[in-house]
Amino acid sequence: MRKRTTSSALLGLAMTLGMATATHAICDPYPPLCAQVGLYADAECFSCNLVAPYGQWATFYITASYNGGDGITGAELKVVGFPQEWYRIVVPNAAASVSLGDPLGDVGANIAFPIAHDEPCLHLYRVDIVPLTEAADIRLDVTRRTPPSNPTFECPIIFPFCVPCYTAICAASVGMTINGTGDCTVPVAKSTWGSIKQLYSSR
Repeated sequence: MRKRTTSSALLGLAMTLGMATATHAICDPYPPLCAQVGLYADAECFSCNLVAPYGQWATFYITASYNGGDGITGAELKVVGFPQEWYRIVVPNAAASVSLGDPLGDVGANIAFPIAHDEPCLHLYRVDIVPLTEAADIRLDVTRRTPPSNPTFECPIIFPFCVPCYTAICAASVGMTINGTGDCTVPVAKSTWGSIKQLYSSR
């Protein structure tokens, strides 16, 4: 973790008011090699398959990674597919200075850190759940917040270290399967990258 500091108050305000107005940052050749927001069944970001027996506690992690610079100072996202009748407790990273919303809710959430984090598996949230119904092959994915702070971003967003520019990067998403099997796929990579290239080609 690099101790590059930023103003948590200003960053939180910028995300809340939709002021992350810097351009999409391009990382060749496409987002999976640059920025990801993912769901993992383990703290080390290896497994995308969570075993969650009926009536018992289970835990998964919402994480971020960025390979293109000096670390991450925040993120904006929403997790879709979680059964709303199941019990859940969402715990933001204790190092965060700002945490707004519920990443599993209808709108989604923003989170910000006072210093940049460059670890390869940055925990944004820990989610503790109890399935209250018998279910298998539940698919969770990460998408953009509703509404996004910047309407040109049809994707989860990470905020890399960049003061005072507040650069936002469109991140690829890594989904997860509950009580089933599946790969750690990146379902939005190609479409997201195509939209970014189209945005730049029109300028």
